[in-house]
Amino acid sequence: MSRGRQAILLLHNHEPPPGLAGTLPFPLLPVMGRPLADHVLELLAGGGVRRVLALAGDMAHELRSHLGDGTRFGLELTLEAQSGRPGVFESLDRLRSRLDESFWLVPCPALWEGVPDLPDEAGPAWLQAPDGTVPCLFLRRDALGPDLPAGVRSGADAARALHGAALPVAAAWEARDLAGWWRLHRDALAGRLPSLVLTGRELSPGVRVGAACVVHPDAALQPPVVVAAGCSVGAGARVGPEAVLGEGCILEAGAEVREAAVLPGSYVGRGVTVESALVAGPLLVRLPGGEVLHSPDPFLLGEARAAGARRGLPPLLGRLLAGAALLPALPILLGMILAHAFRPGAGLLTRIEVAGQEAVADLSGLRAPRPVRIWRFASRRELWRRLPALLDVAAGRLALVGVEPLPLAEAAALAEPWERLRFLAPPGLVQPWHGLPPGEWEPEEKRVMEGYYARTRTLAGDVGILGRWLGRLL
Repeated sequence: MSRGRQAILLLHNHEPPPGLAGTLPFPLLPVMGRPLADHVLELLAGGGVRRVLALAGDMAHELRSHLGDGTRFGLELTLEAQSGRPGVFESLDRLRSRLDESFWLVPCPALWEGVPDLPDEAGPAWLQAPDGTVPCLFLRRDALGPDLPAGVRSGADAARALHGAALPVAAAWEARDLAGWWRLHRDALAGRLPSLVLTGRELSPGVRVGAACVVHPDAALQPPVVVAAGCSVGAGARVGPEAVLGEGCILEAGAEVREAAVLPGSYVGRGVTVESALVAGPLLVRLPGGEVLHSPDPFLLGEARAAGARRGLPPLLGRLLAGAALLPALPILLGMILAHAFRPGAGLLTRIEVAGQEAVADLSGLRAPRPVRIWRFASRRELWRRLPALLDVAAGRLALVGVEPLPLAEAAALAEPWERLRFLAPPGLVQPWHGLPPGEWEPEEKRVMEGYYARTRTLAGDVGILGRWLGRLL
């Protein structure tokens, strides 16, 4: 695969998955824990393509937000929205003025193994697998005449309409519908796509786990299985064989996932079994048939974000406990106020701005941490340093137990999905590691603990953290 520096990628040319409309763009369905579109772009970049013009259908904005300008793939990517589902040649006709003299065409989300070189005098040519699948074509702009048929969907049908040469490849997969993606998903897990770029570490043959995952020692991962970054797998849970968990998923104790894919940010409740299905939040899609079930109970299937947000120490209880603690602490607080009054330039008692939980920032729908102002006292003693923040807990600005109140600039630098899981929980006076034996924790270790805490917080857990911290201080 060479000479063609431009590729046209038709991401709109697929059957919309039933029941998933508005949930996730089809090209972002996972293959080995990473979006299918990422693999396609990496394959094109590896074949010498430098510029990609992509047409997207439903949820084009979400696709554009994920793929960006293509820089991270080594490409110059332009993505445009396409209404309806025009055929392959109708789409090319729309783009005629922007086509290079020769270019590659990927008619739908597709992957292939083996990249042959083009003949010296290449006219129309196409990659063809032994089963007849044509995932990619090499075309010349002057060969696109007006007599090409309308309504062509597959690469094989497009190739039959042209006069050219077939270039054999070892294998190829077209994901034009949910069943096609399911075949691709299972073949990738079986190791039939060895050229895919994968993330995470292979803990044992066929078991791949991403960064910042928390897998209980009593959980079982049966190969082939992929657990993407930021996942939580509870005690007694079983994952695999032929299972993929997307980023930030939660599997509660005793849950089982086999021959299935769980989309990023989904929650599988205690004791729930998922088999031969795709999970997208509260939706369960049977595979390969596509029948859709909606879970009415968020404690069975739901969003991981909601699962973490609905638990933990109730805010009202935290405020009442803080108010009760303020009564015996009043003399110390008055002393702090007097010390600050006599030495105003020393900055003993200050209010700092920290990052709170994520909320929708504006009409764009983007989420950002909400700024929160809290009190701090300059002291080497941890208890004295934190004591004024009891006022913030009592006022509802701060939780009694939560994640570390980070300065806004430091919070903004947390860009990875697993790092931002911490924003599912409120900032707190006491943090998760305060319930552990004393130690020096690196910032990355704290972010991992916060992500796990935010997704699995419970009332009993918060009470335990608070009790152990107080016992250590007193």
